[in-house]
Amino acid sequence: MTEQISILKTTSIPALAEHGITRFCMAVGIFDGVHQGHRHLLCRLRKMAERMDAVPVVLTFSPHPKVIVDPEHAPTLMLSPEEKAARLAACGVKAIVTLPFTPELAAMTAEDFFDYILQESPAELCGFCVGKRFHCGAKGHGTTDVLAAYGKAHGIHFESEPEYVLNGEIVSASSIRQAIAAGDFAKARAFLGDDVMFYGTVVSGFGIAGTKLEHPTANIELEYGVLPPCGVYAAFTIIDGKRHATALQIGKAPTFLNNGPVRIEAHLLDFKGNLYDRNVAVHVVEFIRPEKKFPNPEALMKQICSDVENIRMVLKGKDL
Repeated sequence: MTEQISILKTTSIPALAEHGITRFCMAVGIFDGVHQGHRHLLCRLRKMAERMDAVPVVLTFSPHPKVIVDPEHAPTLMLSPEEKAARLAACGVKAIVTLPFTPELAAMTAEDFFDYILQESPAELCGFCVGKRFHCGAKGHGTTDVLAAYGKAHGIHFESEPEYVLNGEIVSASSIRQAIAAGDFAKARAFLGDDVMFYGTVVSGFGIAGTKLEHPTANIELEYGVLPPCGVYAAFTIIDGKRHATALQIGKAPTFLNNGPVRIEAHLLDFKGNLYDRNVAVHVVEFIRPEKKFPNPEALMKQICSDVENIRMVLKGKDL
């Protein structure tokens, strides 16, 4: 997980002035994953703010706009709010304004939305920037051309950042989700510029792993992140900022269950204690083997012992 750096987090534009910010430049977007493309945009924001003696601010939204305008295609966010804030802070952002995304906000034109920001803010908006393909406002009519014209009409500096291309492909949150879902960690890491993570809460399971397999697991209910394909993985589970080597099983437990939902089971190799209801982050390091149905619990336990030793070797000397 990214080291925590102090950053102002608020849900209102006026709060910037309330915390002593009198001039600001802002980047607007969802920033899911805070990937390499986002980082280039945030570098532009930081340089813009430096030139204008202003504070670099990110304006984002919650929930994801598609939850309101296209719920059937709304993605699961890749980062927890805490990790997103930490990664934005690491890019030099000093404040995050997370506006509630509502049907009323979705119905605004781009011009009406920026009028709202100017009316709400006691602090001076000196400049703003977005990605080249960014669009906002009702029906997505607020393209970069529209925003550039708005900035010119209101004396606000505007810049757009070209899409970041890596290995011939535009880096985007959707391409990263696809890479993780396909198990392509190399591509996902390159596009993210960071580790492949998911986040959740430890919930009660069936108790099979501890009683029949002698390898107790923490059953994790996914809250943020994209799961890779079913299988066994070497991973680290992060609890209260401390990492724990982990044998991670993602799958349907076919040896014991005929069918069912995909389950996330983390066996922390050298941890003792109660994890129920704890929030955890999981850093997926390396694929070990596909999920398999074994003829009996004894055969599965033998394989798990082999997996654990293999995972210890994979994780030895690894660092987050």
